[in-house]
Amino acid sequence: MMVVVRPAMKWVARRCSREDAVVIESFICLTLAGVMVSGFMTDLIGIHAIFGAFVFGLTIPKGKFSERLISRIEDFVSGLLLPLYFASSGLKTDVAKICGVEAWGLLALVIATACAGKVLGTFVVAMSFRVPVRESLTLGVLMNTKGLVELIVLNIGKEKKVLNDEVFAILVLMALFTTFMTTPTVMAIYKPARNVSSSTTNGRFK
Repeated sequence: MMVVVRPAMKWVARRCSREDAVVIESFICLTLAGVMVSGFMTDLIGIHAIFGAFVFGLTIPKGKFSERLISRIEDFVSGLLLPLYFASSGLKTDVAKICGVEAWGLLALVIATACAGKVLGTFVVAMSFRVPVRESLTLGVLMNTKGLVELIVLNIGKEKKVLNDEVFAILVLMALFTTFMTTPTVMAIYKPARNVSSSTTNGRFK
């Protein structure tokens, strides 16, 4: 990918900087086809297809071509594919599998460990660089969010039978909890965030 595909994508980016719209659209279609082929090849060798697509994305140089590519596919991906993926993950999650005191205790332990690892780790490093306490704590809370990549990894683990239904549900709920708690926590501990929120609200009312 880095020896062959990356130089080819650099050539494509240079061509797109001086070609007309029709040629650029053709190169965008070619790039998307390359993403599909890369995903297929990694799946063929026993690695999840998402990693092949990710590595192909790394080969695309930053610039006008990448910006144009993002503008073409961003709305489609974020507006259709992402909601469908989240819905699929939700359908795979059986919360009823978390039953009994031991399972709920394990969920609380997983959430506490996830928060401690991200929040305390970031807080200690930020404080060592003399970042103020509030800002350090805010950085830790922001780092604590779990998003799409974690759901991808969890779904891969479930597909490969590494995670059973109970553990999968616990980890998905942990990801949701740590993500949902971020905004209210940041609003509570970081004053500039509250000011931005209040000014935005006032602007809407005006």
